[in-house]
Parts: sequence; C-alpha cells; structure tokens
Amino acid sequence: MGSSRNFWALLFAIALGATNSSISLAQSGVDHLQRASSALASGKPDEALTQARAASASIATSLPFAIQRAVLVESPTQGFGMEIERASNRYGPGDTIEIYVEPQGYGYNEQDGRYNFGFSVDLVVTDPNGTILGGANEFGSWLYDSRQPNLETYLQLAISLNQIPPGNYILDLRLHDLTIQDVSASTQIEIEVEG
Repeated sequence: MGSSRNFWALLFAIALGATNSSISLAQSGVDHLQRASSALASGKPDEALTQARAASASIATSLPFAIQRAVLVESPTQGFGMEIERASNRYGPGDTIEIYVEPQGYGYNEQDGRYNFGFSVDLVVTDPNGTILGGANEFGSWLYDSRQPNLETYLQLAISLNQIPPGNYILDLRLHDLTIQDVSASTQIEIEVEG
C-alpha cells in the first residue's frame, strides 16, 4: 500500500510541477489528479484510480497527434507494447514486412456511452534519393468502438514485397486521425531487399 501511495503522490507532484513550468497540463487533468490524491489519502483507492484515469484521458487528448513509435517487428503483435522488434531491416524477395505503430494524441468521439476513434494509413515507397516508386492511399484503415476511452492503441501493418527488385527503399507512412479532420503524422522506415 505504501508504494501505491508513493506512486500517486509522485504523479501528483509531477503534475503540479509541470503546471509551474513551461509544460502545462490541461486544468481538468490537474483537477482530476488532485481528486485522485485526496481519494487515495482518504483510503478510497477505487475512486483514486477513476480520477487518475480521467486525468490520463485529459492529458492524452491534449497531446499533439503523432506517431510515438514505429518499428519493424518479427511477427504480428498480440497487444499494445508487446511487439518484438526485428533485429534487421533486410528482407528477401516475397517476404512480408510487419510494422508496429503506436499513435498518440488521437481524438475520439463519445456517443451513447461508447468511444469511437480510428486511423487510416497512406504508404509511399521511395528510393534513397526520394524518387517515388509506388504506394497507396488508405493502405490500411482501423475503426474502433470501445466502452472506455482507449489511451493506448497500436496498429499492425503488413506489407508484401512481391515484385520488388533488390535494393534500398524508404517506406513513408502517413497516419491520419479519422476523428479529427485534417490531422496526420508521418514517419519513414528504411528497408533493404536482398536478391
């Protein structure tokens, strides 16, 4: 119990310190953290957790939309943060490239007690000089409906290398938040196809 109190006290102190520095949290996030701290001090851990989750939601939705992590992985991932990063970016002809992507700062709509959010991904393949070799708009699309505001999610992309000659390539991924209009983030991943 002591380590739990220390965790919430530390989280509360960080939030208060952040509001006094150039980093500012949304006021509702700070209010929820204060309520969480009071509930924990009053021996109400369930209420403290509810308030801490509300603070997390407030903070997460105030972040700019971005790709927090995008890595090549060994195989399809089973859940958020469970990826096994691939040691090499080299592939053979016909191999499938598996990419794990974590977005952050995405929006969601609440409707009838459900939370809806989603993403689409555009793919552009270039050579190292930036010459566009191919790609696809809305290469993938994900729509979610949840009873909780999911603050952590991941996308799994599978790209087939059929009919691509040996060489070095850059995969330019542009992720679109389908909840917030005209918001996107991009990242590039370098790969090598061996002969």
